[in-house]
Amino acid sequence: MVFRFLALVITLCCCAALAEDLHHDAPIEPDLFEQPMDLRWNLLEEHLKDTGQSNTSVSYFDLDDIYDIQFNRGFPLLKNTEYLFQERKKWHAKIGRIAPRIQFLFAPETYPSQVIGLFGNVFGPLIPYKWFRLFEQKKFYEARRYAVLDTFLDQKLYSKILYLQIHELKMSYHIILNLIANTSLLKKHLYYDYKKTKILSVLKEIEVLDSFKEVLTRRKFEQRKILLEKLTQLGHVLSRLTLTGHVDIKKMTLELPKGQTFLDKEDYCVQTKKRSLLLKQHKYMIKAAKYHLRATRGSFFTGDDRGEDYRTFGIIFGLDSLAANKIAASEYKAMKINYFELVSILDQTTSSLVYQYNENLLDYSETVLKEKKGLKLIEQALRNALVVHNEDLREGIDIHLIEFLLDIKLKLNTMSHQMAILKAQLDRLLVSSDLQKILKRLPRRNELKRLKKWARVQKFHSHHLR
Repeated sequence: MVFRFLALVITLCCCAALAEDLHHDAPIEPDLFEQPMDLRWNLLEEHLKDTGQSNTSVSYFDLDDIYDIQFNRGFPLLKNTEYLFQERKKWHAKIGRIAPRIQFLFAPETYPSQVIGLFGNVFGPLIPYKWFRLFEQKKFYEARRYAVLDTFLDQKLYSKILYLQIHELKMSYHIILNLIANTSLLKKHLYYDYKKTKILSVLKEIEVLDSFKEVLTRRKFEQRKILLEKLTQLGHVLSRLTLTGHVDIKKMTLELPKGQTFLDKEDYCVQTKKRSLLLKQHKYMIKAAKYHLRATRGSFFTGDDRGEDYRTFGIIFGLDSLAANKIAASEYKAMKINYFELVSILDQTTSSLVYQYNENLLDYSETVLKEKKGLKLIEQALRNALVVHNEDLREGIDIHLIEFLLDIKLKLNTMSHQMAILKAQLDRLLVSSDLQKILKRLPRRNELKRLKKWARVQKFHSHHLR
């Protein structure tokens, strides 16, 4: 009885060992249809280590991190703050040219000039052209406010597009990387199949897979080169914080299109013209040009060339005055023509973006259907290749089907990111809620504090669009 029990135990152990050996010999079945969940996101660190860089530390940023840097302590923000400050001080300087001045001139030979200068200061508020110059500068200041906000929106859009482009490249890189890994598994599976069946055609399939794997490897390195160039651009955007380090992006969840909800071109064209900060800026530039024309026409009443020397008072009129008036009138007319040209360009840009978005959405939907059909074809071909062991019945692996799968996956990845970019560009034209988010991020410094206070009373509301 004891011997029978020991014999049974030994038999079970041998069976378990044999099963384990067979399990190790059999390769893992390749899965060409799904992407792995654990994406290798730290490829920049791998590149730095592979190339022997002394500094291999990488800082990862998401979009909110990038916006915080841009609109809190970035170089463009600092420069635009100074430009806004300069424009406001120019307006203050024009006020100073109207208000009386206190001056002390002690040289006796300058006494007549001193009297005339004092006269000009005392009667400064009565000189019309000075008021026109003041109003002109005030409109320039208002235009600069819109220009600064418009610049902030451009910076936000540039960062988002760059982020999405890098994200697309990294996802494409991982699609290629995943297919390389599964191609290697498929090769192992075929080799295991050959050892069991001795079908010679399987060896040819393995050779084809080797060639295909080399092609994929070249595409992988090409993709990585482009990606590293884009990460350099991101480093420039974030140079305020990362002058000595390397930067990369964090993973994001990309919102994929659900159904076919197309955008209405007419609605978007109307709303972009209504909300455009560039058009608002240009309207103030037209008002400034109008005051400039009035100041030019009235400048001969003040006694010098277009009234720049406010220490004199009198009347001067000549041929140069007529020329100056005609130039100012032409500049005013050109400014209005430029405004209508901008309206036309804005219409064309909006229409183009809406067309592209809708066409991409339509193409995306059809490509998804193609992918589903393509996956069934490829899956069936692989099943026939991996299951059927009779050389006469075996269809073999069609490498073109796997290439087709790769192309579809890369196309879907590109199209989904491209639609996100197009939507970001349309949101930029609509202003929408982007401006409010930017204003919240701006630091409470003197000039920016004034800008935020002014922006709160403006009508930058977003409306629902079809």
